[in-house]
Amino acid sequence: ANLAYDTDEYPSFIVFPEALDVAVTDLNVETPVGEGEVVVVSADVANQGADDASFDLVLTDLTSGLVLDTVPVSLAVLATQTVDLTWDTTGTTLGKHNLQVEAVVTGDIDPTDNTRTVEVDVKANVHDIALSAMTAAGSIGQGGQLPLTLDVENKGNRTETFDLVLTDTTAGVELDRREMTLGIGVKVNEGFVWDTSGASIGDHILEVEAVVVGDSNPGDNIKTKTVEIEVVDYDISVPNVLASSPVGVGEQVPVEVEVENKGNISTTFDLVLRDTTDNVTIETRSVTVPRGDKVWFAYVWDSTGATLGAHILEVEAVVV
Repeated sequence: ANLAYDTDEYPSFIVFPEALDVAVTDLNVETPVGEGEVVVVSADVANQGADDASFDLVLTDLTSGLVLDTVPVSLAVLATQTVDLTWDTTGTTLGKHNLQVEAVVTGDIDPTDNTRTVEVDVKANVHDIALSAMTAAGSIGQGGQLPLTLDVENKGNRTETFDLVLTDTTAGVELDRREMTLGIGVKVNEGFVWDTSGASIGDHILEVEAVVVGDSNPGDNIKTKTVEIEVVDYDISVPNVLASSPVGVGEQVPVEVEVENKGNISTTFDLVLRDTTDNVTIETRSVTVPRGDKVWFAYVWDSTGATLGAHILEVEAVVV
């Protein structure tokens, strides 16, 4: 209690009751929501009175008249807190619902700020996962690793967990399966790699399917791509070798080598730099060049001990 006294000759004391004043200052909730979702209503409450307060915070659906959740709260003087209340929408009617959060405080001196309302729209569930923009090379040498990418998008109004399945429909073989979870409106680029070892020569139809129960538009759940498996053709070329000239004996000479893979499979091989004039192997290294790529490699020739005069540097790609 608060005490006050006068300053007359005979002091007297007046006892004031401590004031209770709790306010619901804000509400936050995501809307719309899908039927059957558990909705979280976050309520900010504040103790604006002169005494500690313990009370119930009650969530009510004013549209149906049902009390949805009750949470006990204790607040010290001038304290604030965010309290989460939940509503399981399973079985509720579709459409807009007016939700009320009330701080039930006996003796509150300002009950006008004890309640706040918010409108939540409950919509029918729409399951809709869509596949698009599938890309892969049209052919590859037998045994190669074939990358495949595509876009996966959740166009529905529910977070979806589903399987994404890659199948070689020509061989009737499931190649890969993975579980994915996508939030509402989320679009991602997903990738697979097909190891074509053992695949037969010829055309193969690859199919990617999003396996979604109850999808409202199953026509965009599947994408296909035809890929030809070819007999392996190794074709590595060395179109350019660059080095400065003339150089002094003992110099460290940079040598730049361009290598192109014209074959139909990513290839690992030895790339050998030689001084054919002095019959010396300068360096041998194992390199990998993906199909269709051009790659530059840097070497250094230590010319210490080299004979004077013109030298022919040779680069050979040794493919086994």
